[in-house]
Amino acid sequence: MSFILKNLSVSDVEIGDIGISIPAGENYDLADESASDVAHSTDLVDAVTLGVVIILDPLDDVTPLTQSQSIDAIQSANDTHFRIRGGELDQLDDVSVPSPLDTYVLTYVTANNQWESKPPSGGGGSTNTCFPFYKADGTYDPITVTSGQFPFFKSDGTQDNIIIQIC
Repeated sequence: MSFILKNLSVSDVEIGDIGISIPAGENYDLADESASDVAHSTDLVDAVTLGVVIILDPLDDVTPLTQSQSIDAIQSANDTHFRIRGGELDQLDDVSVPSPLDTYVLTYVTANNQWESKPPSGGGGSTNTCFPFYKADGTYDPITVTSGQFPFFKSDGTQDNIIIQIC
């Protein structure tokens, strides 16, 4: 993934705290620089604020970001996927989720090296769920659902649990 800085001026621009010089009108890929150095560079933020450099959108390496977006990109340089936060999953190279379904989870499929939307399988942790229940006298008496079975008692006192399923 590239992280391209474009020099908008007619002269070379020095970014001293990173130790780079961008020739007039040229692009410079910051991907090989230390992400920490880029994220903490005050010289780079100053150059963007002065309007002499701008960041090209890391998603297409062509579209100039606004001044505000450029500064955000610089300060987010430690993030693996800039601008994906709150974005679309299909912006990631290894995710294939054309039509996400409610309650599905991302599952890694080694056959195609992609994350795909699949129904949940297996489990983890406790299979018990508690429902708050208060008796007529106001005392708390939670109902515990164990292994997907809601305890139910018939009027004759025999237990006939209700199986809870995902709809």
